[in-house]
Amino acid sequence: MKSKTGPSYYSTYKAPHLFIEDLENIEAIYKNDLKPKTYEIETEKYKYDSISVVQEDNSVLYRLKIFSYSPNVFVEFTPYSASITSFDHSLVAIGAAEKISEVIRKRERKLYWFFYNRYIYLSWIFAFLAWFIPKQYSLILLLFLIPLVIVIFGRLTNLYKESKIEFKYIKLMLT
Repeated sequence: MKSKTGPSYYSTYKAPHLFIEDLENIEAIYKNDLKPKTYEIETEKYKYDSISVVQEDNSVLYRLKIFSYSPNVFVEFTPYSASITSFDHSLVAIGAAEKISEVIRKRERKLYWFFYNRYIYLSWIFAFLAWFIPKQYSLILLLFLIPLVIVIFGRLTNLYKESKIEFKYIKLMLT
C-alpha cells in the first residue's frame, strides 16, 4: 500500500505588512537553519540570490516568492495573503517553517483583513442601521461609516494592496 504524500507543513496569513528586518530574519533562517542546496528569491520580474539585492532594485513589493530545495520550503507573498509550504518531512524543515511562521505572524493584520474583505456586508448593515437609528445617534453611526467609506473607496479603486513588503527599516520609521 502506498502512502499519501503532501506538504508536511502549510500555513496561511492574512495581509501581512513586512519590512526589511523581517525579510532579513527569514533569509537568516533559510541560510542558517535550513542550509539548502539551492536558495532563490523571485519577484514578478527577476530572480535573486539575496534580500539585499532585491532591496536595491525595489522599494515596495506586493508579490515575492522565496524557494529552497533540499530541504523544500516555499514562502509566497501575494497582494492579499502569505503562505508557507514545506514538502520536506524532516524536523529541520518543519522547525524552520515554524520560525518563519513566527516572523510573518507578528506582522499579520487580521482586523484590517476582516474589514477589508467584508466591506459589502458591513456597508449594507450600516445602511440598514442608518435607516432605523434615531437621529440623535446618527453621529455615532457616521464615525463608524467614515472608515468603511475609505475602505470601499480603496477597494474599488485598488489604490493599495493588502499585503505589502516595504524595503524600509522599521527602526528608522519610528524615529
